[in-house]
Amino acid sequence: MAMLLLAAPHPGGALVVVEEQVAYASNDDGKTFRPVLRVGGDESIFDAAIGADGTLYALRGDALDVVRAGRVETRAVQVARRVAVGGSVVVVLRAGAIHLRTDGGRTFVARPLSAPCAGCEDDLCERID
Repeated sequence: MAMLLLAAPHPGGALVVVEEQVAYASNDDGKTFRPVLRVGGDESIFDAAIGADGTLYALRGDALDVVRAGRVETRAVQVARRVAVGGSVVVVLRAGAIHLRTDGGRTFVARPLSAPCAGCEDDLCERID
């Protein structure tokens, strides 16, 4: 069973545990957890990140689920490999490119991977796994 553990980087921040098809969140230092995202079918959450504001970004299949204040918004992202959050920037690693946003995940801008990263996306995934 795959499991991810995430923590928002601020005092009183959310903790999130992801197990296969369900993401559970806690905002009381792990005393209690509640499900905040469930995926169905044969899909599993294979990567996730949490922003400083507690927003959860979860990759599954060809989708990025954005869980903010109890609401789930789904964005199509084909061939996604990884998601990362830093400050107000969300980055999704895809085959040959990164997709980044600076507007709360509403729009993504594609940037091709350039040297020295061009062609290394498979190596990046293997080293992270």
